[in-house]
Amino acid sequence: MARISQIEKERIRQKILDVSRTFFFDVGYENTSTKMIAKKVGIAEGTIFNYFPSKTDIFIESIYDNYVDNIEVYKDILNVEENITEVIVDYLFTTMKFLLKISRGILSEMVVQGVKMAKRNPERFKKMVELDLKYIKEIEKYISQLVDKKILYEVDSRQFSEMIYSVLTFEVMIFLYDRSIKKTEMMKNIKKKINILIKGYLIGGRIDEH
Repeated sequence: MARISQIEKERIRQKILDVSRTFFFDVGYENTSTKMIAKKVGIAEGTIFNYFPSKTDIFIESIYDNYVDNIEVYKDILNVEENITEVIVDYLFTTMKFLLKISRGILSEMVVQGVKMAKRNPERFKKMVELDLKYIKEIEKYISQLVDKKILYEVDSRQFSEMIYSVLTFEVMIFLYDRSIKKTEMMKNIKKKINILIKGYLIGGRIDEH
């Protein structure tokens, strides 16, 4: 049997990711099977695991490029002329909108798998961490603009952006832990807390709290 070239391996790997991403968007993570992916790609189901150890790994890898693209596409919504809290919240929710469509159970599993991946595949886990850093970087640039335009008082933009992002991650974790909390309530809590942070540094103005 002829050996597959490295170019062909990369082509198959990318096709697995492209097909998987489409399935995840169209029918959801739970309703997507590796059998479905393999059939669409045109390979045996077992062959998938020569490229990825699990469906979770495929999921994480397949959304990485999409998330990076979202960051690039939606960073322009960080407009200093608009309501600051609304702009930041819209940015956070828009760039993570795919994850917001996923069930709570799968999100919880993603957290568990992410921890395991840190040991099993540190390079892929590093990619996940880099996503967070990209989000923080865009918010940091936005905060710096607000400071430069004298909309916010002088503040360490890096630390402030990390505080904003920590609000997001905290509320998501609480949402995963407490089954009584709905996504709409989680989003409301995120907005409220970011509002509190912004108000403390806003120069001579008010922010709509509703």
